[in-house]
Amino acid sequence: MAVVEKTTIGYGSRLGSSLKGIFTGLLMVLAGIVLLWWNEGRSVRRYKALKEGAAAVISISADQVLPENEGKLVHLTAPAVTQETLQDSEFGLSLPGALRLERKVEMYQWQEHSETKEEEKLGGKVEKTTTYTYEKVWSSTPIDSRNFKEAGHENPARSPIPEKTILPARVTVGAFRLTPEQIQKVGGARELALAPDYQVPANLPALLPLYQTPRISSQEIYFPVKKGNAPEGDAPAGENTPEIGDLRVSFQVVDSHDISLVYVQKGDSFAVYQAKTGTVALQADGIKTADEMFTSAQSANKVMTWLLRLVGFFLIFNGFQAIFKPIQVLASVIPFLGRMVGAGTSTISFLLALPISLLVIALAWLFYRPVLAVVLLVAVAGSLYGLKTAFAKLKKPEAPAQA
Repeated sequence: MAVVEKTTIGYGSRLGSSLKGIFTGLLMVLAGIVLLWWNEGRSVRRYKALKEGAAAVISISADQVLPENEGKLVHLTAPAVTQETLQDSEFGLSLPGALRLERKVEMYQWQEHSETKEEEKLGGKVEKTTTYTYEKVWSSTPIDSRNFKEAGHENPARSPIPEKTILPARVTVGAFRLTPEQIQKVGGARELALAPDYQVPANLPALLPLYQTPRISSQEIYFPVKKGNAPEGDAPAGENTPEIGDLRVSFQVVDSHDISLVYVQKGDSFAVYQAKTGTVALQADGIKTADEMFTSAQSANKVMTWLLRLVGFFLIFNGFQAIFKPIQVLASVIPFLGRMVGAGTSTISFLLALPISLLVIALAWLFYRPVLAVVLLVAVAGSLYGLKTAFAKLKKPEAPAQA
């Protein structure tokens, strides 16, 4: 099952689009520069906030709330527990002492994939060939099939059973209680195994008139769509073969377990620590020392810094690609020449994006880390020298061969 769509883009249209893309390219270069500058400031502020927090934190026992620790940044480790019973009444589930109960609902649906290939033709035209293929997948979000290229792949508009997350109103860690936001952050979810004698409530199938009697296993509840109610285009299926519209429902639960916290003590609860350059609020599953939690937070800050640096670099690189695109289009009257020019403009875009990115990073860090800034400026100088050398080689004519 595939649909092939071919379109031809004329030389004039390509050139016009590439000229309009110059403005977009300039915006991308500017956005990359702004992102790089902001990211370096963010990284330093986060680093300093964590350093301040690591110097100020004190480890306390969770067994009692001591007034002398009020307003201080504290670290503690203890089991997170609740006296409440979480209930999913629609499915007849009751879990005493659980910290979270999640209902996951997936529907069997059609999914469209597209793959586009471009082929340059003599005279500057481009022939685009787009191939649309279809497969059946389990998805927890509705897939809109109204704009599919090929008919016969209709999906239901939505699932008749919504996903759901159930949380207790009160969770305690020793003598302290967690805020709703902190309860949300507790991890450690596991798949809930249904009891061997589990049965769905009698009224549930009546609420799903388009589905057959559910099949129950230890890991999920399966709702097969009734024959004749599956969307058109779905092939007939055997008893254990999914049909479009089938549902499967599973559950995840978070049990009581040890967690580690670094927050400001506020009464018998916790608040975010306000450092000079940012906020500190650390939470982890399991038993973690304060040093381990701050080390992990610093590592996460480094990873985020490098990811945003790469994003900024590629914004600048792709921006220059868009700026130089008209040159490639002009040369593409002869496809081979257009590909050569495209390779050249890509190289130039890289050689421009690299020193600009390094320069922005160096200038941003100049306010905070002068030594590192000097190293980066040396790298910028090296990149610029490489760019100058590359241009010189392009301009230098080849020496005539010796007889």
